[in-house]
Amino acid sequence: MSNELETAPVSTPEEETAQTPETPVSETEVEKTATTAKPATEPELAVDYRGRGQMLHWLLSTAHRRLNELAGGPTSPGSHDQQRFMEIVQSLVEQLRAVPGDRPLDRGLLEIDVRTILAWTADYYHQHAEYDSQWRSWNAPPRPSHFEVSFGPRRGDDQLGEAQRVPDESDPLSTLDPFELDCGGETIRFA
Repeated sequence: MSNELETAPVSTPEEETAQTPETPVSETEVEKTATTAKPATEPELAVDYRGRGQMLHWLLSTAHRRLNELAGGPTSPGSHDQQRFMEIVQSLVEQLRAVPGDRPLDRGLLEIDVRTILAWTADYYHQHAEYDSQWRSWNAPPRPSHFEVSFGPRRGDDQLGEAQRVPDESDPLSTLDPFELDCGGETIRFA
């Protein structure tokens, strides 16, 4: 057995073209392809509201968990110093910016979303502070304890048994039933 590599001769593109016989295409085949071909859709620049909403949801739920950890229990962002709240938000924003992506357009669109979310979180803090100011005369202001209540069926899982009526046993308020809003004789169902 030889240790030398055996290589096949490399052909040039001209040689390959000369070796490939052309297959004739009839005019009817060309016409058929032209009439059935769908025009390419124009690319468009649009906001990915779902993706932006998922980023915002992750950031706010994570910020609330961190604030609760700092306070040792349920707390409102408005009961913390704004600078501390924004430090937490900024650290989470940096995690969003660290999402891998090498295309400049994707990075630019992500940056637009991140800056929008960052502006919203400042407003979010002020909204909580204003809301909390209404309860200053109380001995203990209301504090969030259940941040999310699930309702409606799980996606892609329509075959749920009765044993799975509550998605999370530690949260008895959640249900797989749709949320129903009665609007003067008309019912709107959210699932």
